[in-house]
Amino acid sequence: MKKYIQILTLFLISLSSCEINQEIDPEIDPMNLDEVREVLKGHLYTPEGKLKSINSYQFEFDIHVGRQDWYYDESGKVVLTSGTYENDTTGVSLYFYNGSGLLVQKKSFYKRNGDFEYVESVFLEYDENGRIVRELNSEKKLIRSHTYNESGLLVLTQYGENQDMEKEIYEYDEFDRIFKYTYMGGGESPILLYYYRYNSLNQLEAKEAYGLGSTEREDAFQYFYNDRGQLVEEKEFYPQWDFVPKFRKVYEYYTGNNISKN
Repeated sequence: MKKYIQILTLFLISLSSCEINQEIDPEIDPMNLDEVREVLKGHLYTPEGKLKSINSYQFEFDIHVGRQDWYYDESGKVVLTSGTYENDTTGVSLYFYNGSGLLVQKKSFYKRNGDFEYVESVFLEYDENGRIVRELNSEKKLIRSHTYNESGLLVLTQYGENQDMEKEIYEYDEFDRIFKYTYMGGGESPILLYYYRYNSLNQLEAKEAYGLGSTEREDAFQYFYNDRGQLVEEKEFYPQWDFVPKFRKVYEYYTGNNISKN
């Protein structure tokens, strides 16, 4: 059952590092938060099974470095995400959709010198099949393009206005699963090369890579799931430094036990 949460007061308290129930003086509120406030005046939903938060860790996977929280509209589309570091909000993003329910704009605000400022937007364009083909920045300049094969699978992502530098190449197996990912930085040799491995449930289990000077692949990424098939943990390692730990992410999901408060 979908539940809603009206979090305007608590969220603004978080933004301002105020005490609970402390009134916020509207004269000192950043004007750039107007659009955020409009979203927060409505209902934000926490649908069961939807992604709730991602906690990130570094340094042997032990040091917490941040969290991102996700909120949705009544139809289950994400409308707001907030980034948090040491219990202080560092940024928020708003998501806007067209009449067909396709995401067409992501608008980001970052916290700078104690205030939140509008930083940038990303605009998305689609083909007739509803696939993202172009992403534009705030100035409507091309930042990414996406190419698909005749089966509708993403095979190429190119970066930059001229599309002649960075690119990502995806290759698929007979089951239409990605089995190889290549990242090119403008030269003839790949910067990153990952081979995908799946478990018996057809879930991505790991991305393998070659270490420096090695002829054998090891896990550069590892993925772990709960009994519902939801991704709950991701571990990343440095292939160039003997696969020492790099990042760990822990995924949490909304459950039926979440209580909505006004």
